[in-house]
Amino acid sequence: MLGTSLHTLVQMVDNGLGLTLVPQMAIEAGILDGTGIVARPLDTGLTSRQIALAWRRGSPRETEFRMLGEALSAAAACRLASSHRIPTRD
Repeated sequence: MLGTSLHTLVQMVDNGLGLTLVPQMAIEAGILDGTGIVARPLDTGLTSRQIALAWRRGSPRETEFRMLGEALSAAAACRLASSHRIPTRD
C-alpha cells in the first residue's frame, strides 16, 4: 500500500498498517488528534533531512525558483547559526 500524503500515512498507522515518521511541526499542528497513535521522539541527536528544489529545464519561472532557493538557503543558514550559538557569561 502506498501513502502519498502525511494524512494518508497517519490514517494507515491508525488502522494498524505499520508505523511512520511524523515531523514535530505536524504533531504540534494536531495531525494526530482524534487518533490512537502515540508519538515518540527519535532517541538520537543525529536526525536530519535534505530538501531539494527542482524545476523543469526551460521553465519560464526559473528566476523565481532561484530566488526562492536563495531565500530558503538564507533562512536555513540563519536558523542553523542561531541554534549553534554558544552561551556567554554576563
